[in-house]
Amino acid sequence: FVHAIVDVNGVDVHAISVRFIAGRARGKTLEHLIPWTFYVLGEQIKEIQFFLDYVSALKGPIMFGGDLNATPSSFVLKELNSIATDVYLQDHIWGGFTFWTNFPSYARLDYIFCMNETEPVLSKRLGLIVSDHYPVYAEILVPSKN
Repeated sequence: FVHAIVDVNGVDVHAISVRFIAGRARGKTLEHLIPWTFYVLGEQIKEIQFFLDYVSALKGPIMFGGDLNATPSSFVLKELNSIATDVYLQDHIWGGFTFWTNFPSYARLDYIFCMNETEPVLSKRLGLIVSDHYPVYAEILVPSKN
């Protein structure tokens, strides 16, 4: 991940861009798919634990997001939802898809979260095609400096 501290009218805001592991197995047989699936799940568990430890040590407003390569019902998202607000779900009942595949299936894999006195104002999935993912956009209210 990449972590920047941005001055927003005198308030230091932690802005973090994250990408958790994903990829494809070497082959499409169960012999390849099953070990790869367990490998990815194991690595994501390590990644989310490291990330949770990292953000728990930060003080002040935090915004983070990116390609998490995890669906809304995944372990990764359950952990993140326990500490932060999924900005998109503040405006929308259903998360909507951000990734498409070659077969008729879609998934939400891209997210923006905020925490520590920040509040979601607006969020949307942009209809631009820039890769195999749709970009997500958010406006987040940052507390003023006292």
